[in-house]
Amino acid sequence: MIFDKSKRRRALYKEVFNSEAGKEVLEDILRCNFVLNTTMQDTDPLQIAFNEGRRAVVLAIMNHLQITPVELMEKQREVYDRISTDNREQSLNIN
Repeated sequence: MIFDKSKRRRALYKEVFNSEAGKEVLEDILRCNFVLNTTMQDTDPLQIAFNEGRRAVVLAIMNHLQITPVELMEKQREVYDRISTDNREQSLNIN
């Protein structure tokens, strides 16, 4: 019974995050919740703990999606490249 619930939950996560919209949302979640950078943005230990909590939620999502470290690195590279491209486009539009 527990195995069936776990299997169903994993399938639901994959269904949601494998859609085009889901992939975009996952990229945003990765970017905004300290998966792609350090949680130590502040010296306040409570803020650091809060940031770690945000990161832990994303890691749980990734676990349900069965994303491997190699896949995460590829995803990070894609997100970084997209951010760099967006930033370049924005700077060109400003000038």
